Amino acid sequence: MTVHRRPGAYFERTDRAAAQGVTLRSDVACFVGITRQGPLDTPVAVESFRQFQSQFGGFTGAGYLAYSVKAFFENGGERCWIVRVASKRTDRGALPAGLDIGPPGAGWNLVASSAGVWGDELAVRLRRERRVETALDVAASGNGVLVPESVAGLDRYAHLEITQPGQSAQYMVAAVVDPVRRRVSLLDEARRFAYPFQRVILDPASPAILTRVSYALDIYRQGRLIAHVPGLSQVPENPDFGPVVLRQPNYMAAIREGQPAEVAPPVIITDQRGPDGRAPEPLTTGAETRQALTGGRDGLAVLTPDDFTGAGFSSRDDDAAAVSKLRGVRTLELVDEISIVAVPDIVIQPDPDPVYEPEPTPPGNPCLTCPPPAEPRRPINSGAAVSELPPVFTDDQVFQVQSRLISHCEAKGDRFAVLDPPFGASQDDAAGISAIMAWRSRFESAYAALYYPWVRTFEPRGTDVMRNVPPSGHVVGKYAFHDRRTGVHRAPANTRLRWIQDLLVPTSFGEQEILNDMSVNVLRSEAARGLRIMGARTLSSDRAARFVNIRRLILLMKRAVDLLSQWVVFEPNNDATRTRYTSVLQNFLEALWARGAFAGATVEESFFVKCDADNNTQADRDNGRLIAEIGIAPSYPLEFIVMRVGRQGNELSVAETRLVTGAM
Repeated sequence: MTVHRRPGAYFERTDRAAAQGVTLRSDVACFVGITRQGPLDTPVAVESFRQFQSQFGGFTGAGYLAYSVKAFFENGGERCWIVRVASKRTDRGALPAGLDIGPPGAGWNLVASSAGVWGDELAVRLRRERRVETALDVAASGNGVLVPESVAGLDRYAHLEITQPGQSAQYMVAAVVDPVRRRVSLLDEARRFAYPFQRVILDPASPAILTRVSYALDIYRQGRLIAHVPGLSQVPENPDFGPVVLRQPNYMAAIREGQPAEVAPPVIITDQRGPDGRAPEPLTTGAETRQALTGGRDGLAVLTPDDFTGAGFSSRDDDAAAVSKLRGVRTLELVDEISIVAVPDIVIQPDPDPVYEPEPTPPGNPCLTCPPPAEPRRPINSGAAVSELPPVFTDDQVFQVQSRLISHCEAKGDRFAVLDPPFGASQDDAAGISAIMAWRSRFESAYAALYYPWVRTFEPRGTDVMRNVPPSGHVVGKYAFHDRRTGVHRAPANTRLRWIQDLLVPTSFGEQEILNDMSVNVLRSEAARGLRIMGARTLSSDRAARFVNIRRLILLMKRAVDLLSQWVVFEPNNDATRTRYTSVLQNFLEALWARGAFAGATVEESFFVKCDADNNTQADRDNGRLIAEIGIAPSYPLEFIVMRVGRQGNELSVAETRLVTGAM
């Protein structure tokens, strides 16, 4: 440290150190699909299946997304983003259920927090509260000042009601409450009325009662109380203003902060009253009446591929048109940390949700002998769907969505798509594996992998013992599991799958050989070892980009190098900067080498970084360019272990040879 001996001002440079290291997650996934409820076309982070259920509801026959997310967490995933899709057509698109509470045009509009017929299960009861009721000193009140017997429970912007026998009730808003002098002023500190047109006219010969106006809202779902919200106010300036207390979470702020969003309340309140300078008239309430929300629509029957992927932008689009096209996969452009993407519901085979008989009414006399246990509720009208069902998409539509998903990953340059085959390609007794082979031949990309066949898992809805679901949720969970436990360089295969009972179709060794050569990753039952992923290949014919883990390692490196290079911009393009930049990159690569990401036994055998005068010519420096070359020797997965058996003299020798496919 420099020792200063003369008094004065000194300048010291403190930013000589190289850029700090970065921590990147490669295990963060995203699922795009159909849910029972939740915000539309808005990425929401969840870190458990319970969080998913609180935001998006439970399992539904209209979509596979809940099953995929459940499989993701059961197989080792810890964090994913969810994007709910539905049609937004004005005639048949998704709508939230709603209810208006008067007076007409000046009351509240209550709507379900998200679109869907789930909102029709909601009912509300709005009750007038009488928390504060006190006598008013009529003689001392006047000129914008009220003098009640007590000001307990009264505060700034309280909504007040004054009643006198034989007179109409008067409504006003408190501006200042003075607890010492026991006064409530309708004028603010500048001697202005909080609401210009409020005036108090009192009959000095009649007693007056001052009441604070507030409301309690009970919210029911399927007849059961799920929320009680007391103390709601009609005054916009009041902190307990109904539309402020019951409002949508700030999803965009959660996206910017990378945090799970708050769970929306079941019901959102919108104030229909505009500013008119008058204190609000009270709402029409029914103390014992429940009012049902109606008009909810799922918007699934008219789903199109554009709802899953968004539409292309045009230079002629205004802001509203551009926002309307930001749907499905396109909304993922708002989130940076996503590394793996899947769209399981494009291959949906919809199944109606059951409608259960109502629970029997318990006996009224508790002293009677207990009746025998009731039979489980039986599904009724199982052939009629309670909510809309999406269409079964054609193979061309599935290909359209999956190819757009791959294009999204390629454009971002740091994401990887996990593809599900169409149901017909997974179960075609006549065609066998030729259907999945034909499907695989449609794709050529190093940014995606295809998995086969579909899996069978428990059916939580009770309509059947098991349900057929696409494998992407299980696969992505294993991606995340291996990324966290070992690293992205570890092939996401050959570990036991969880929350799975069977495969839709078995695959023989001969079929697996054919599919593996075509880069179709097969899920197989490995005898006592359980059901496992037995493939780790991309959809690329390029040998250098053959394996999923190698490709994802490169994608992770691209993200990391981009972040590690930000400090270089506007630095002097000289030897000192190039040396520091080389050191930063070498430190990052050494950390990967220490985790086993590279094949070399030493650093020199594993990677190199070149950033010197040889590859930064004078012309490059004159144009403000800094060039660094990175070479790596990735650790390829062992796909085959060959046992060589031979005779040497009178002895039989058995030798194990590890055959690395990537080196062939």
